[in-house]
Amino acid sequence: MQRGDNVTSKATGRLISWRADKGFGWVGLDTGGPDAFVHVSEYPGVPAVGQRLRFTVTATDKGPRAADVELLIDVHGNKGAA
Repeated sequence: MQRGDNVTSKATGRLISWRADKGFGWVGLDTGGPDAFVHVSEYPGVPAVGQRLRFTVTATDKGPRAADVELLIDVHGNKGAA
């Protein structure tokens, strides 16, 4: 994915940081590469660092951005669990 080309793709990852005071954070992609920016408006529920996510990644001039974020459910039925 190259910057500025508005390419989108589905991805999975983990919320690695969250700035509640600013309403945004960063998602580390399971495939590696640059972390994706995520805004609270794209996030379902209350963000918590470590949550497992599925999302759409869009390449922007500022880097990858996560949208349409979903919490992944683990084998025990826990949403966003490690």
